[in-house]
Amino acid sequence: MAEFMGYLEEFPFAEVHTSGSAFGLIGSTMTLDQAMRTYRSEHPRLSRRVFSYDPDRIFPAQLTYAVFLNNISTVIEQVEQHRGAFVFTLYPGGGFCLDVPASDSKLQRALTSPSLRKVRTTASDQMQFIDPGVFPRFQPLASEISKKLYGRDKGTIDICFVAHKYMPGGRDKGYDVFTQCAKRLSTLGNHLQFHVVGLFSEDDADIAGFADQMHFHGTLVTRSLRQLYSGMDLIVSPNAPFILAPGAFDGFPTGSCLEAGLCGVAVFCTDELQENQYFIDGEDIVIISRKVNEICERIEYYLEHYELLLRIGINAKRVFGELAGWEANMSPRLKLHARGVLGR
Repeated sequence: MAEFMGYLEEFPFAEVHTSGSAFGLIGSTMTLDQAMRTYRSEHPRLSRRVFSYDPDRIFPAQLTYAVFLNNISTVIEQVEQHRGAFVFTLYPGGGFCLDVPASDSKLQRALTSPSLRKVRTTASDQMQFIDPGVFPRFQPLASEISKKLYGRDKGTIDICFVAHKYMPGGRDKGYDVFTQCAKRLSTLGNHLQFHVVGLFSEDDADIAGFADQMHFHGTLVTRSLRQLYSGMDLIVSPNAPFILAPGAFDGFPTGSCLEAGLCGVAVFCTDELQENQYFIDGEDIVIISRKVNEICERIEYYLEHYELLLRIGINAKRVFGELAGWEANMSPRLKLHARGVLGR
């Protein structure tokens, strides 16, 4: 939303069209109509140029832009029929899977289209390189939210897991690994508390024996998530590729981890596909395996050296801020689309 609102602000003739199809994928009970009404109430000026997706209405357009492979695949024929141009962002997910024929076919179709002008990606120097996400400037900045520290502002050390639940048990995001780690770490004392954000509940894993230390927050909007992160000491993300579906994988780090890092939370995450291009392990991030014993050993070390944990969080806030800041992300995006539409 932050990215597309940026386009609406920059280009007075731009329109945004959405099918709302992702709502079902993340288990949301909200409908597209409800989301559109909420958006109109919060952003009445911009919402005049936001529409429900209708392929007969949006073409011809001088430039069409989409995030994710599936989305550009949906409109590519209409773009070509009207001799328009398109740009798309190739993020993990959204139909982009590794070594999957259906995904390869869609990608080949898009990359060989005469209407293609640019592919934006986080993973190739042969295309336009972009940082992995845009974060809302219309929300309270993470830097404006005061961080709560153990021993000064609170009597607990708080460890969180944040992810959408795309499959039973959240195995692709590593929820099963997280709860096993929480079970072992919980024996160190009640001062350790564990927090889960997403559509998870007590039924998704065995938490017998430490249920009183587990807290389920459901799905949170950005504002509420940042408030929660202000009280978190570290986030654990033991996600893994190829579990949700053949060839499916996450970007590095996940959006939840990026948001946590912006709030000064120490990020403990996996990098199974060795995607890391930005961070230094042990300085501004902690790269973990998916082995429960190894994860717990690394966490226990930092619990015993809390000042080092704080230092990683401080460094994360700086590095993640440089990586995901509004200007660093939106400037190249806006320039690219301005060239495509205005020739400037």
